[in-house]
Amino acid sequence: MLSKLMPAIMLLATSFAAHATTFDFSFSGPSDSGSGVFTTTATATAGQYLITGISGISDGLAITSLLPVGTYPLQARPANDNLLYYPQSGASYYLDLNGVSYQLSNGSDVNLFYVEKYPRSIAGNNEVATQLSSFTVTEPSSVTPEPSSLLLLGTGLVGVAATVGRRLA
Repeated sequence: MLSKLMPAIMLLATSFAAHATTFDFSFSGPSDSGSGVFTTTATATAGQYLITGISGISDGLAITSLLPVGTYPLQARPANDNLLYYPQSGASYYLDLNGVSYQLSNGSDVNLFYVEKYPRSIAGNNEVATQLSSFTVTEPSSVTPEPSSLLLLGTGLVGVAATVGRRLA
């Protein structure tokens, strides 16, 4: 009985698989500029995404890695939470006060965040934030299955193959 239900179970399981969503972003200001791609996973809150990866260029340098949540900056401001809000749903921001933090190819850390409705950046150990003139996030550019979804699909296919093999034997 279970072997007859296996294809239906697999179809149901893969239809609810988690997806990583990518968003293109760009920002500019008097001394800071950059662009790239955020890789995100949707949270339980509608319109809220956890940024799980980043790539691109910031101030002419390659962005090498996303900093873990709660690690930067450590001064008087709240540490990064790496949350993205999209669509804006009437709000005038894409990031919150905590923002997103990443490291550049020269080892410098950068935090992008919003104070009220104004985007800002802070770099290195500088405690002075620079107000940005623009910060944009565009529609998701692609949806890709996460590795856990592929693992689920792969184990399901192995199960189906085993069932077919038993019937043939």
